[in-house]
Amino acid sequence: MKQIATLRHKMIQLLDRVAFFDGFDANEKLLLVEGKGMLVIAEPGETIIQQDTLDTTLYVPLSGLLEVRRRNEAGEQVALAQLHAGEIIGEMGFLKEMPRTSSVVVLEQSILFRCSRQALKNLSPITREKLKDQLIDKLIQRIQEQNLKLSENQLVSPQPQTS
Repeated sequence: MKQIATLRHKMIQLLDRVAFFDGFDANEKLLLVEGKGMLVIAEPGETIIQQDTLDTTLYVPLSGLLEVRRRNEAGEQVALAQLHAGEIIGEMGFLKEMPRTSSVVVLEQSILFRCSRQALKNLSPITREKLKDQLIDKLIQRIQEQNLKLSENQLVSPQPQTS
């Protein structure tokens, strides 16, 4: 991945288009853009996260398309989901310092916001709290979506037949 060190104005515009950063003011966005290595460009075919590795970096795509893949028991990579701008990637490793449960591969050139645990510590307390709040909101949204899918599956699953 290449770090983005120029074009601050364009990078702030990308942050402005992603709901994850809506609660951040202009100064906070500028600090995120100027943070060393916090914005990167990833090319198609590049692996952002490798399954089973220990890495505590969180990513938020600002543009592009990525795919979540998991190696099955036969050792084959199985596509699980596609991720677009505004999703969060790597939150479990970021929060729990645990091995990655899947891989994430770039399908289309992507610009990503990248935040390591160390970079998080270097942010101002207010910006750090906003980032954590957004992360919590995204996780709640995912849980709600999964609960809905589970309830829909239970409604349409065949009922056991009684004799």
